[in-house]
Amino acid sequence: MKHPIKFIIILFLFFAGSDKVRSQSIMVDSLKSLLRNPGLKPEKKAMALSHLGRNIYETDLPSALNSANEALKLSRQFSDGQYSAFALATLTYLNVQRDSLVLAQKNIDSALIYTVKSTNRVVNGYV
Repeated sequence: MKHPIKFIIILFLFFAGSDKVRSQSIMVDSLKSLLRNPGLKPEKKAMALSHLGRNIYETDLPSALNSANEALKLSRQFSDGQYSAFALATLTYLNVQRDSLVLAQKNIDSALIYTVKSTNRVVNGYV
């Protein structure tokens, strides 16, 4: 009697986890599709790149870092600090994931500086 219960629990956990993988894939595919749009405004591209980096870190950390760094480079041209702050906060998260805590600390310090020039309270809260 115990074995069927364990089997049911294992099946439940397997299928519950597969939904997360599927939804993660949908998010990544949507972001990549958005980034292929030639008419995408630079501000939207910077945010999409940051979000992409945050979403692919588990499967491809080097690409995630590249996306976040590209977002940071792009965001430096905007007067609104929200784009740089968000990219730096994303880089902070990614550097924590790869145990680069000194670099993560530098990133979050810089992100906090950019929040002063940010008009977006949600991004400021994220940072």
